[in-house]
Amino acid sequence: MSLEQQKLFIETLPYKPYCTDDLDSGLRIRPAKSALTKRLIQHNKLFLVSWIVLDLDSPFFWYLMDSRVLPPPNLVSFNPENYHCHIYYSLKAPVCRSNMARYKPLRYLAAIEYALCKKWGADHGYSGLISKNPIHKHWNTKQFREESWDLGELADWLPEL
Repeated sequence: MSLEQQKLFIETLPYKPYCTDDLDSGLRIRPAKSALTKRLIQHNKLFLVSWIVLDLDSPFFWYLMDSRVLPPPNLVSFNPENYHCHIYYSLKAPVCRSNMARYKPLRYLAAIEYALCKKWGADHGYSGLISKNPIHKHWNTKQFREESWDLGELADWLPEL
């Protein structure tokens, strides 16, 4: 993984993210430095979306990626046993989702997230709270794009918007 994307992931983490090595044992809140040692981690701050993350529960990522009809993600973290993955799009301008947030950017983000999820065949039930930690050695992580995305750039790949 590129040092720039690794640095960006670390910089945008919550100060004390939820994290765990095993979902059956529950989530814990830990300082970011400690949380980065866990396999699963909260990737966005509570009221700020810096990463669009999709959960793809099939091994067909490479086939879809080769078709070149989908925007290349910044990062993808694979389970080495079954090749299920989390797909990460970093955003140039994070979107606020607090009760003070503007409605139009939230709707735009939701529409893009929905369209990406549909195109990738990702899990629509994924809560988006935690994801595979792309820094952790347990996952195979690949970078496909170094530059973060603007929502408009992502929308250009999704003609249905």
